[in-house]
Amino acid sequence: MNKFFIACDFHSRKELEDFLAKFPPQQLALKVGMELIYAVGFEIIMELKQRGHIVFLDLKLNDIPVTVAKALNALKQYEVDFVTVHLKSGQKTLEYAHKIVEDTKIKLLGVTVLTSLDNSDIQELFLSSTLTTDQLVKNLASFAANNQFYGVICAPLEAALIKKYFPNLKTVTPGIKLTSKETDQKRVATPLDAKRLGADYLVVGRAITLAPDPNAVYQQIIANFTKGGED
Repeated sequence: MNKFFIACDFHSRKELEDFLAKFPPQQLALKVGMELIYAVGFEIIMELKQRGHIVFLDLKLNDIPVTVAKALNALKQYEVDFVTVHLKSGQKTLEYAHKIVEDTKIKLLGVTVLTSLDNSDIQELFLSSTLTTDQLVKNLASFAANNQFYGVICAPLEAALIKKYFPNLKTVTPGIKLTSKETDQKRVATPLDAKRLGADYLVVGRAITLAPDPNAVYQQIIANFTKGGED
């Protein structure tokens, strides 16, 4: 299976089509999130699936158990490959989520801590002067493991932690950067570093989508990740 998700954070169908036209015919793993879905509608999922692409639907479902269960039940019709659910939704929601998709090919990915947050943000949110992202990620990942999720979304630096305590969980890591340019994500790494830390899948957005030659950058990332090339 393709190990590199391209974050298709576009706000129009034209932007998406113009981007995909820059690739030769091939199967791509595409992360479709709130921006694109809210802009063009859920039908885009079926269109991408019909073209043979892998679709990672990143809506970060986070609600009471019955609402998340009904949402996942409705999403079955689109035959997405991956769906994200916030692990902070709690045990019952996660239990319901697994039950809804266990007879499908949908793989559930649990969101741990967003890569835009660091220790100081976590401490502010949870009114704790000692809580760390590692501690929170580990605790949330335990819920994913206990509810038979396929994997978790975590920062690259936390992939090793996940693998140490929950070796059966796949690690999907956003926060991948190719240069030292400023980013709105705080816990980041290069593709090669992410691999060394235990990442199973990478999520790469602007490094590819804003590149003059997206396919060239995409191939570079594949080479770095799979062959241990230089960044």
